[in-house]
Amino acid sequence: MKNFLVFQCLWILLFGVSNAAVEKIGITWEKAKYWPSLKPISFRVDPFPDDIFLLIFPEWLTSRERSWHVRPTWKTAGGKAMAEWASEGVSVKLTLDYTQLGKESVLKWTYEVANNSAQDLSDVALFNCFNLVDAPSFVDFEMKRTWIRQGEMNTAQLSTVKKTRATRTIQFYPTKGGLDLPEFERFMRYGATSAQELEGDRIAVDSKDGEWTVESIVEGQVAYFFNNWERDHGCIHAAPMLGDIKAGESKGSTGRIQFKQRDE
Repeated sequence: MKNFLVFQCLWILLFGVSNAAVEKIGITWEKAKYWPSLKPISFRVDPFPDDIFLLIFPEWLTSRERSWHVRPTWKTAGGKAMAEWASEGVSVKLTLDYTQLGKESVLKWTYEVANNSAQDLSDVALFNCFNLVDAPSFVDFEMKRTWIRQGEMNTAQLSTVKKTRATRTIQFYPTKGGLDLPEFERFMRYGATSAQELEGDRIAVDSKDGEWTVESIVEGQVAYFFNNWERDHGCIHAAPMLGDIKAGESKGSTGRIQFKQRDE
């Protein structure tokens, strides 16, 4: 009887801890309101209950040889989300994993891109779209609160970066060590590539009240940055660069969406 009571107490304790963990996940997956044909995923995080953030991850998979519009199938479970896509022997697997600790809320992303086609792929990159159009705490059409950063250091305020005037209010920004964008028709068709090279591992937006920053971070080489400041859009991109993927091989990439309270 004593052993049973001990077991029962332990079960209640563990069950309670399990419930508490579920209740404190801190992220809510939402049905995407915009661009459903692109297969996005939307979410809210506890610090910003009135803001909805949208990811089209990845919108494109590009290489020198060819490119794909990626339209993944999503599944969610607690603080995690998983996506899969495949076409013509090339596949993408993506995992999102949310954690909340102190002043930081982090949505970690992990990619695996497999090339099971007969063709080698070179200079592979992923066009990661992080959309803020439904996040009034952060939306920044004037780009005065949008920064390119290397770690904690600002390297460029986006409103001051030289831009090429295009038919749409979009811009690709080359990065140090990244892709040579003029060599890729996929990017140059828009006539919207800046002549100014940037340096950084993330693109960041400060909140309107100045108390928070959200960052789209690549843990590795950034292929290029991008933003769209059309009034019905408002997105930022830090594109991870995977390099060459030979036929029969695969490569991965990691990064995160990070919400931080500012100390200053």
